[in-house]
Amino acid sequence: MKKKLLILITFISIFFLTLSGTYAKTPKTYDRNTLNNLGVNKKWKITDNNKKNVLATYKVDASEKIYDFSDILTDDEEKKLSKQIEEFIKKTGFDMVIFIDNKSYSRDDENTTYATDFYDYNDFGMSSTHYDGVMIFRNTYEADKYFDAFSFGEAQLYIPSRELDATLDDIYNEISSSHYYEGFSKYIADMTKYYENGKPSSYDKAYIDDTGHIAYNTEITGSATETQDRTTLDNLGVNKKWKITDSNRSNVLDTPKVDASFKIYDFSDILTPAEEASLKIMIDDFRDKTGFDMVIFTDDFAYTNDYANTTRATDFYDYNDFGMGTENYDGVLLFRNTYKDDPYYDALSFGKAQLYITPSELSITLDHIYDLVHSGQYYEGFKKYIEEMTLCYDNGISDAYKDAYIDDTGHIVFPYKANYAMLGFVAVIITIIVMIIMASKHKMIKKATNATDYIEEGKTNYSVKSDQFLRSRTTSYTHSSSSGSGGGGGFSGSGSSGGGFSSGGGRHG
Repeated sequence: MKKKLLILITFISIFFLTLSGTYAKTPKTYDRNTLNNLGVNKKWKITDNNKKNVLATYKVDASEKIYDFSDILTDDEEKKLSKQIEEFIKKTGFDMVIFIDNKSYSRDDENTTYATDFYDYNDFGMSSTHYDGVMIFRNTYEADKYFDAFSFGEAQLYIPSRELDATLDDIYNEISSSHYYEGFSKYIADMTKYYENGKPSSYDKAYIDDTGHIAYNTEITGSATETQDRTTLDNLGVNKKWKITDSNRSNVLDTPKVDASFKIYDFSDILTPAEEASLKIMIDDFRDKTGFDMVIFTDDFAYTNDYANTTRATDFYDYNDFGMGTENYDGVLLFRNTYKDDPYYDALSFGKAQLYITPSELSITLDHIYDLVHSGQYYEGFKKYIEEMTLCYDNGISDAYKDAYIDDTGHIVFPYKANYAMLGFVAVIITIIVMIIMASKHKMIKKATNATDYIEEGKTNYSVKSDQFLRSRTTSYTHSSSSGSGGGGGFSGSGSSGGGFSSGGGRHG
């Protein structure tokens, strides 16, 4: 009897769970070790470097499209979303994936790798040459929930990073409040809208190369490293407000005069034309979003101290026409010196960009891209740099810089704020001390009846003192001078032009 009752209760529970839509199955996975090529059917090669990633990636049936390992969607919600996804795929020819998991992480790029591995090492987008498709990833890790959106193959030309970023903003409230069905439904609608809008004009001549990266036809990039003879130009080619003096004239003449529209100046020839074209698209997106200029500058020159690199980089920005559309020449620059005896790189910000991308943020960015730059993976390193700069802007001005502003010479200024409570406390203490000293001088006290009784004859001196509170601000700067692979903290300073800048402190390697 008890056994029958237990079976009945279980049946009723399952029945009501099904009716309420909360009973959802966990996606089925397969053991990669039992599959040919570890279950990777795309052209990606499995190497010692990525084998661990492959084995750590779920192998799933690519036809399902929704993989809810966190169990945050009901059966009914999954069915409705699947229908919307089916309509998107039919309309666009792009695949679409919703991937949800609960995975601990310490850095955001771990989420990116985990999500893109899921798309790359499963059979998504297999009907197209470049595995075209889009994916949204939700990590429900309780300590730090996270979500991101991605596009792959030809889908990148219709839904590039700027549109993906706008989508994340659009669905933020729904996702953060756990209204997942509404958020994912809006995501699908946004992806459809961007496809219907067609390719952004900046991608008209772009294409997807054999590795799935965005590339431009080479004639678009032109010759970014073509320079002009400054001695033939008005004011030696310096069109900014910086004055040319005996002190900086040699700096100006030593600085290549370039066309400021290219943004990538690879004098060390470490990037392919396709990589430059792809980075240029990302830079244009950054500039459109932030209003700040962005420059990538590589060179190869010998140096004896770190500051020679800083001067080379800041001169390149200051004595060319970067940031010219803004009052303070707002922008950021990444510099790589490929000098074989001691390679070096640094990140800098100028004008109002310094309020968003401070020395501290620049220093952190240098650490985040160190492994990529040090190992010669320049495209990946520079791409990550652009992502980091965008993130800094998205985070807004930090509290420490809320009251700061940029002066006419491009330096950061922190308005003085008097601590009136402390000043009042000090004044009270001084008053008490003075009163004690005065009282100690008068051992005999008599009642005074006339004004002259208060004055001791022959000992009357009148003196006037004025307490002056001098207002001052002290800023301390640090700079890396080590020859090891490490670097120092960020700092702010002045270039040879007299203009201000912020630096990440530079790194060797």
